[in-house]
Amino acid sequence: EVDDPSVVTRAQWYLHERLREKSNNLTQWTGGNWTDLVQEYGADVARAYRDGVVAYWRKYQPILRSEGAPPNQTPTAVIFGLTGIGVEAAETPDWPAILSEGEAALATRFACHELNGFPSWFPRLFEKWPKTASKALMGEIEYELTVETEEQETHYVLSDVCWSGQWAWSELGPGIYRLLETSNPRNSGTLSNLLKIVEGSNVSDEKLAALAAHKI
Repeated sequence: EVDDPSVVTRAQWYLHERLREKSNNLTQWTGGNWTDLVQEYGADVARAYRDGVVAYWRKYQPILRSEGAPPNQTPTAVIFGLTGIGVEAAETPDWPAILSEGEAALATRFACHELNGFPSWFPRLFEKWPKTASKALMGEIEYELTVETEEQETHYVLSDVCWSGQWAWSELGPGIYRLLETSNPRNSGTLSNLLKIVEGSNVSDEKLAALAAHKI
């Protein structure tokens, strides 16, 4: 028995990686259907894996980059948690509605660690819990502006929102507008991403004109 709730056992991780191999999906951390394990390992093992991975994500809280998580490193625990959320979300009708606000915030933390954009379940969660999810995303975007350099974009939450999170633009637009009012991004790519989101949001043309006049 494992006492530490953040521990992923070697058996669990082995089965996780077997599913990734079977899915041929290397563009995101998760992939595969747990039922694919039945033929090779039997129904009992497959079901035990499924129940374990679904139960896991509520036991572990990922550290965000603003809290010290290193860039370009994703812990096994985060990947396993993302898989569990993906299974639960796929199998539960109206999944975001059953979550508490704390669970929605926790799931958002996991979503910030996904490869190449956000997980497929995140737009549904964002629609149900826009304020909760926005708070976490804005915190990471604000952090990005403190660590960016003129030569290097951060390639983190801001770029994910810009390129694959159009469903979040209207909710995030006012907060990003306030960021642009009070800060001056050093990186041109960062500035372009921020402006793209604000222009695509419900921030008024009058406010955009005032911002341009102030910043020109």
